[in-house]
Amino acid sequence: RSGLIFPMAEALASQVAALSLEESGIPTGAVFSIIATATFADFSIDRFVALTKADYDPNEFPAAKLRTPDQGTFVAFRNGNVLLCNARSEAVAHRALADLATELRCTLAVAPHTDSIPCHLPACHAISARMVTQRVPWALLHGSGSVLWRFEPPHQNVEVRINRDGSADIHMARTMQELRLVVREVQRLVQECAATEDGDEEGECIEED
Repeated sequence: RSGLIFPMAEALASQVAALSLEESGIPTGAVFSIIATATFADFSIDRFVALTKADYDPNEFPAAKLRTPDQGTFVAFRNGNVLLCNARSEAVAHRALADLATELRCTLAVAPHTDSIPCHLPACHAISARMVTQRVPWALLHGSGSVLWRFEPPHQNVEVRINRDGSADIHMARTMQELRLVVREVQRLVQECAATEDGDEEGECIEED
């Protein structure tokens, strides 16, 4: 299947680019957020809550949540795993986790790294599901008329769902570099697969979960 569609760049650079939202190269109207994680050694969730005034009710949710106005939302688990959700850039997310470890006087058992960057691309025009499955033979037509598939290596963890109105949801991109490449290819596919007046709903369907 390689080479049929989505020619990809060579292996991604090992260093994470410190990209701000404005520098991301993601099109206007797209909605995305950074989810980063780190593991703190000698972590105490009670101390974390006391110092930060985070919300914590283990009967409701097994982690403490700390919402900040400019960094995102920290989600801290008792085992020392700490997530930062809804950050505006990888640089902000990684720096915020490192700063939190310093504030708590914890060492980093696992350094801050990007876990995923979910992204939603807005609707542009109706697409032909049949044309998408012709170009991506391993894609599946969902019961709702959207098309789902997983990218080929080296981006095999990235999952894409293109909806009938041309909007798309991208999951499991691990860096902004990877997300930019995937977005570019998804946009190209949406443009190439614009629906005709006849419409088209043929393809291999799977039921909604």
